[in-house]
Amino acid sequence: MENHLEVVKRIFPNLNEQEINECCRGLETLEDKQKACLELATKKAVNEISESPPSTEQPSSEELETIEQIIQQDLKQEAGSSYPESLETLKTLLGNLQKDPNEPKYKRIRASNPKFHRALGRFTSGLLLLEILGFYEESEDVNGNLEKVLYCQSVNSQTLQKALSLLPQNKPQSKESRSQMLARVTENRLRNPVTYPPPNNKPTLTNQLQEYRLQKKQVYQTKRPKFMTLADLDKAEAPQPSYHSPASQEIRNIAYRAFELSNNFRASQGLRPLVWNEGLSEIGIGHSRDMAEGKVPFGHEGFEKRFRSFPIRGCRGGAENVAMSSGLSDPSKVAVDGWIQSPGHRKNLVGNFVYMGIGVYRNSRGQWYFTQLFALA
Repeated sequence: MENHLEVVKRIFPNLNEQEINECCRGLETLEDKQKACLELATKKAVNEISESPPSTEQPSSEELETIEQIIQQDLKQEAGSSYPESLETLKTLLGNLQKDPNEPKYKRIRASNPKFHRALGRFTSGLLLLEILGFYEESEDVNGNLEKVLYCQSVNSQTLQKALSLLPQNKPQSKESRSQMLARVTENRLRNPVTYPPPNNKPTLTNQLQEYRLQKKQVYQTKRPKFMTLADLDKAEAPQPSYHSPASQEIRNIAYRAFELSNNFRASQGLRPLVWNEGLSEIGIGHSRDMAEGKVPFGHEGFEKRFRSFPIRGCRGGAENVAMSSGLSDPSKVAVDGWIQSPGHRKNLVGNFVYMGIGVYRNSRGQWYFTQLFALA
């Protein structure tokens, strides 16, 4: 029992020794003890689940200045005649989030929505503004087709308030008549004739946007925690040489926490908890390390080979979730929250499986890679 006790204590750090002994009384095999302790740990953790309130952390002055520059200069220049519609769309999106930051429909935007695409989605500055405000891009399976969706994982009330304060509070004036519009356009053309192509000494809009992204985007990607998706990593640079730090036991604790949070979510859905499998965890560590070191792209490449190596006798099915995050105090929670919000990953979390193993690896840039494997025996 002593050897089993040490193993179970590492897997379930939220249980004390007395609880483990009472839970395992009369059980012989390690697997039976795991299952019994897992049920107790899940019940104990479910009682502690609570929804996090919107963040009230004060945004930095640089972040507020960039938000102001995007709204009042960059978006105005890029959107042109669509600028008023862009502001109204922003006011609607951010106003809904401020009114009810926990409402799922306000935290999800379909990139293909015609009104959104026309007002914001087709503008680089508009997408960057949403990114700064907490939205991230993810691919969602809709009737067998992948569709881009913007999710808002966390809401900072101070940043929202600042952005809303920069938007016009009055409704736009009524549309001018056709004759008034023609007269205004003709007068503007006579006063300000346009030369085509533009003079070489005047930067084009494309050049200005590229320079802006080089100067501004880097700052917020390093300072603001972000849950990364496949679409984000397609644009990322090749990772630098990696290292396995912090200490191995601390990394295993991060994997156990992601395992516990995953079972907490299953319990909230009325499903039985899954059993930790060390063999699946080792396979997951290998794939996480390969992604972190750039040996394979971020995703599920090679899953069929990993599935064939599952150490489960009579394995009848399997699934895999992957995640990457950086600059975070609780990477396990960010990874599991991201899986819950993604329909494809959520489907795996609530699947009819028996075993689960999670492999975690951290590279030299401080990026955490998670590989979560499921098996049905």
